[in-house]
Amino acid sequence: MMDLNVVWSPSPDAQAELRSTVSLLQKLGYQGVCYNLVVDGKNVNVHKSNPIKPLPVDESGDVQGFPHLLSQNKSKRTRQFYQFSRITVIMSDHTKNYGLTNPSQFFSSFDIIAVQPMNEKAFQLACSTLDIDIISLDFSVRLPFYMRAPQINAAVSRGVQFEICYSCAIRDSESRRHLISNASSLIRLTKGKNVIVSSQAQAAMDVRGPYDVLNLCSFFGMNAAIARQAMTAACQSALSKAAARRSSYRSVMSIEGRNELGASDSWKAGFGDDDFVSLSDNDMDMT
Repeated sequence: MMDLNVVWSPSPDAQAELRSTVSLLQKLGYQGVCYNLVVDGKNVNVHKSNPIKPLPVDESGDVQGFPHLLSQNKSKRTRQFYQFSRITVIMSDHTKNYGLTNPSQFFSSFDIIAVQPMNEKAFQLACSTLDIDIISLDFSVRLPFYMRAPQINAAVSRGVQFEICYSCAIRDSESRRHLISNASSLIRLTKGKNVIVSSQAQAAMDVRGPYDVLNLCSFFGMNAAIARQAMTAACQSALSKAAARRSSYRSVMSIEGRNELGASDSWKAGFGDDDFVSLSDNDMDMT
């Protein structure tokens, strides 16, 4: 179970809140997180290097300084906790590719590259051309354009994932209404394929447990199987696509044997059945 969108900021207050957020995600059973640096496409050249660093963890896998409240279950949590970096570029000018048709060394220093199109032309460019891993739309407001099947299908065929962020539904009822409407439209167009569900958490209070997220996804028209996939297999697909891009050049890929993978790269071979939330057969029909 992964959360591929936890907002990252360099400020000391934000870093303290980030530790609290990640600690809570661990308590809730998530196996890893992706720290997300959001930049305006107009100012992307201001950044020279990837500023995101993984948080230190202790021997048990807990983020240091934030011990788990459920200490009696500590002995059961022996799995490695994965930490990834991500950059999300806000796209408002479709005449620019922002260096994403052939990602530069700066973009390649992030584990995941995502974009947030602000208009239909930018959305079309992201779906058809840009070498990215995730398209994330602001579903907390009414979209200024219509998502169309040809654009969606073009992105799906290239292995690009669409992201639904749920934290806006926690903040106010208006955002929740827009989220349900927009996410439902996306699920109808994608049939649940290539969709990931993330928190976009800015604080610990913005995250929810896996079963709470599964229940919320039922309002989007997702049954339990599709919702579970959106937090597990689809996240792994996004990470695998990103890893392939970084280790290839003009479609020439590097190949590593399963036994050659280091501990930090073991996720590439699959997380394993024990790493995911277990759903009984009776849970598979929520809609």
